[in-house]
This record gives sequence, structure tokens and C-alpha cells, in this order.
Amino acid sequence: MDTRASALAAAGGAALGGLAVYVLSRRRDDGPPPAPAPRQTFRHFPVRGPLQRSYSLAATSLGEDATVRVVCYGDSNTWGFDAFSPAAAREGVLCRFCEGGRWPRVAEKLLGPGYAVVEEGLNGRTTVHPDPLMGDYDANGRATLAAILHSHKPFDVVVLMLGTNDLKTHLALTPEQIAKGASTLVVKMGVTRSAERPKVLLVAPPKVWDKPEWGFAGARSRSDACRACYAAEAEAHGCAFLDANDVFAIPDPAKEGGDGIHLSPANAKALGAAVAAKIESMMA
Repeated sequence: MDTRASALAAAGGAALGGLAVYVLSRRRDDGPPPAPAPRQTFRHFPVRGPLQRSYSLAATSLGEDATVRVVCYGDSNTWGFDAFSPAAAREGVLCRFCEGGRWPRVAEKLLGPGYAVVEEGLNGRTTVHPDPLMGDYDANGRATLAAILHSHKPFDVVVLMLGTNDLKTHLALTPEQIAKGASTLVVKMGVTRSAERPKVLLVAPPKVWDKPEWGFAGARSRSDACRACYAAEAEAHGCAFLDANDVFAIPDPAKEGGDGIHLSPANAKALGAAVAAKIESMMA
């Protein structure tokens, strides 16, 4: 080895030695190296799409995920519209129940840590009928259902409570048509965490009071007639059924406040408890 090569080798060795000393020094100063992260495991869920194409959904977890996932698909009564707040009496003020006061959250708390509940409520949402007077967004429940279900997969249960907005006078729908719209959504729920379809809980909405200024003229009698129609559709499609009218009644706005369309805080708590009990029996 010539003189120049020897010099370069010596310089390189010195540099590496200095680096080793620096690294060892840093380790002594910083303490022991951190423990390796737990190894992640992957679970593969076969998923069925609306077009019945089978594919695999991978979920990352640090352990077995046994959580039962529930999607609550509904309208403003699922969103938590608060018509009983003093601020709600002022025109143009939109009020919402606090998170813990909305019925899906009440249900989740009662179900316990083995469940995760997703709220998917939208003001003005119908079952399958477009509403030409809803100018802000598409309120047709069928139009958004597939995208919403795919965004929350994998899941195990869907709670469906729609039909109140279908009672609007300008839509001119019969109770039979409203219930058929709800059952149409039931058969569209082909997205789940396994090869089986998700369990569906169809909820007949509570009777509302007539409110012509909101487009709900004659809605009370038609909403009452919807109850039997919903029960028949649930039986025909083999899904679980809950009649909200068996649990609570929307207060008379002339005597107890509110607007006659939306749930009171007590109504929301009662519905959440009833839904939780029904889901527990469905998953037993």
C-alpha cells in the first residue's frame, strides 16, 4: 500500500472510531434503547358490496377486535335536533342536543365498552324520495346510504329510523309507500364485516303532531298508520323491529313545548335505552 493510501485508511479508521464513540456516548446519555413496538396483527374481513362483489377488507389491530360496531342511520331526530332549548324559539337558531344527550350516544353508553356506535343523522333526510324543497343538499336517504356504509365498514348492526320527513304534504306519500321506502333501504345494506349481511333494526318513527307551517299537515294520522306498515315490512324482510311509539310520545307542543316533530331530551334517553336493549337481544 502506498503512502497516500495508508494515510486515507488511517483517516477513515479515525472517523469511524469517532462515530462509534459518539453513538456509544449518546446511548449512555439517553438511557437504554426503547423496547420494540408490539407486533401488529391483521384481520381480513370478507366484505359484500352493493353489487355483490366479494373483496377483502384488512383491519389493523394490536389484538383481537371483538367490538360490535353499530351505525345509526336517520334524520334530524338521530342528529339530535333540539326544539326544546330556549334558543330554539328564536327564528334562525338551530340547536342540537349535547353529545351525551343524543339517543345513539345514550345507547352506546348503556351497551358498554364492547360496542361502538356511529351517528349518521341528517336534517330533512327521507327514506328513498327526493325532496325538491331541500335546497341545501340531497336529503334522499337512498342516495347517500351506500357511501356512508362503506365509510364505516366493517360493522355489524344498522339501526334505521327514517320516514318522518316522508310525511311532508308536498311529497304526497301514503303510509304504505313510506314503509316501503324504509324497507327498500333495508335490502340495500350489503356491506358488513363478514360474509353474512349485517343485522338490521328497523325503527318505526314516533307519531308527530300536525304542523302545517312546516309542511306537516295531516301528518299525525298518517304517522300513526305507518306503525303497522313498518311492522309488516320488518316481518317480510326478516329484520328486527322496534316501534318508537311503544317507548315514548312526542310532547304536545301546545302544552309541553317543542315543535311536535322532534324528540324531547327525555324521549331521546328513552329511545336510546330501548335501542340498546334491542341490540343486546339481537347479538345474544
